[in-house]
Amino acid sequence: MSIIVKAGENCKLTSELVAITYLQHTDPSLPHYKPETWTFARGAAATIDREFGFVGRHLFHGIIETHVLHHYVSTIPFYHADEATEAIKPVMGKHYRSDVENGSWGFIRSLWRSARWCQWVEPSEGARGEGKGVVFYRNRNGLGTAPSKLTDRYKEEVGAKRGMIVGDESD
Repeated sequence: MSIIVKAGENCKLTSELVAITYLQHTDPSLPHYKPETWTFARGAAATIDREFGFVGRHLFHGIIETHVLHHYVSTIPFYHADEATEAIKPVMGKHYRSDVENGSWGFIRSLWRSARWCQWVEPSEGARGEGKGVVFYRNRNGLGTAPSKLTDRYKEEVGAKRGMIVGDESD
C-alpha cells in the first residue's frame, strides 16, 4: 500500500514541476528564435517570472518567481535571488517579463491561458531581415496574437514538404 501512495505523491510532484517548467518558458508574449537569430542573451530573456504563492516562495525557494534571473546567472543562491531580480529589471527594461498577480490562482489562470494561446510558433506577418528569425506563439482559437495570413505559395510549399494539404480544409 505504501508503494502506491509513494508513487501517487511522486506523480503529483512531477506534474507540478512539469507545469512550472512549462509556464516559465511559455507565454503569448515570449519570442522564440530560429538558430540564425538565437543568442545567449535572447534565449535567456525568453522566459517569464510567475507567482506561485506560499508554495513557490517557501517550498520551491522562489525559483518560480525569480526564473528570469536564473537564466542569466544560475549560481546566485536562492536567498539573494529576489534582490538580484530587482537589480536586473532596470537593465532588461522592456525585455523583462513577469506575471505575478493573484498568487497560486494566477498561476493556474496562466496555465489555462498558455495552453489555449500557445499552440505553435510562426514568424510575424511582414517580418523582414533578422525579424524573420523571431517567432511568436499562435493558436487556432483566435486568442492573443493573430496568426499571419499564409500565402497560397507557402501553403503549397509546406504541404509538399510534409505530404499534406495546408489550408482551411485541414484545420
